[in-house]
Amino acid sequence: MKRYIWSLVFLAMAGAAQAQSVQDYFFKSWDLSYVSAAALTQEGGLKGNLYYQQDRVGSVNSNEGGLLQLHTNVGRNHGVGITMQSTRSGILRSSNIGAGYAYRVQLAQNQTLSAGGRFSYFRYSLDRAAVTHADVADPILYGDMFQQNSLLLSTGILYEWGLFRLAVNAPELVPLEGGRYAKKHFSAYTDYSFLLDNWQIRPNVYYEQLAALGGWFEANLYTSFKDRVAVEVGYTSEHAIRAKASVNYSAFTVGYGYNAGKSANEGSSSQAGHRIYLGYTFGDVFEKRKKRRDQEEQEKQELETIIKESAQLIEDYKKMLAQSEEAAQKALQPQPDTFITSKPNPTPEPAPPLANENVKPSPKTPSVMGGFYVAIAAFDTMSGVAAFMDQNRKAGFTPKVLYHGGAKKFRVYYNNYKNYREALKARNQLRSKGFKDSWIFEVK
Repeated sequence: MKRYIWSLVFLAMAGAAQAQSVQDYFFKSWDLSYVSAAALTQEGGLKGNLYYQQDRVGSVNSNEGGLLQLHTNVGRNHGVGITMQSTRSGILRSSNIGAGYAYRVQLAQNQTLSAGGRFSYFRYSLDRAAVTHADVADPILYGDMFQQNSLLLSTGILYEWGLFRLAVNAPELVPLEGGRYAKKHFSAYTDYSFLLDNWQIRPNVYYEQLAALGGWFEANLYTSFKDRVAVEVGYTSEHAIRAKASVNYSAFTVGYGYNAGKSANEGSSSQAGHRIYLGYTFGDVFEKRKKRRDQEEQEKQELETIIKESAQLIEDYKKMLAQSEEAAQKALQPQPDTFITSKPNPTPEPAPPLANENVKPSPKTPSVMGGFYVAIAAFDTMSGVAAFMDQNRKAGFTPKVLYHGGAKKFRVYYNNYKNYREALKARNQLRSKGFKDSWIFEVK
């Protein structure tokens, strides 16, 4: 009957800051922080675990309840976590809430040692070490071992060397009132991972020593494929077979476990348990926040640059407006060109486009679209423009040209844009391609 009593006593697990029976470290291969608080330093960012359990011995349900766990690494050497749990065994209920912290040091290139501590406050708890016998049909007989307000203090270490891990934990259950018991025990977990292409094979062993109930062990073989699908089978000292499976999709992990066998002391009583596991990885929230701050700072600097360049353009444009009327009159006159004047009876060229909004072009003069222009070069005569255009046309690049009355220049430009940001991007691309002297000017 003692084995059934074990299942009636709710969770005493150090790793998840619970007072838990030996059967409840079910998904330790999925998340090692169930076993030891030192595992809170494991990298991967913020993780959340939701866990449901139900044990059954004969026709009686026990250890039925759930656990919520949140933990994250902070940088490479720190880890924190919190847990909340509620369970029920027969007519008795138990609940607790806890928090933990761990710190990691680098021993060598591929060796680390983590140490952690965790405490859990129990609103209700059972002294499982004092339980020796009871009637399965009458759980109320456990009432004299029932106690309110106790604290579980847990310390542990985690040693990692390459693909090898060893975790040792030593929890102590201390009463906050009444002083009826203060019990200690320890547990240990070890595993080694073999990697082969997309497969990971991880044999692992767990052992727990209880002051009144003796030692208990579990041996498992964990196998996963591409970290997507995982299966684990194991055997316990209670002569029970345990099987677990999980599927990982994106940041979600869903797992199910089943425990079946015979009670060690009552061979006629069947023993079974169900476990459901839901995990979600939120990622490194601290790193995300740092990247967001860096991005905001970069955008702020880019905006300040745009504002400064825009202010300079406005000043330049004001100077152009001051000379606009005189420049417009000159712009209406066709400019001499060596290609044209060298021919007999040359046909006058139409007036070049104007870069001034105050002067309306003649019907034969094409209008210039307003916007931001990315200029490449400027020339006094069309002959210079023609030579420049011919040279770049052979290279597969065909720029455009307009006459800027204020500057009294023929300006060769790449393209025009409606807003300054697009023009700035185009100018930067041109400079990267070799046009180091390219600049931006605005036409209203």
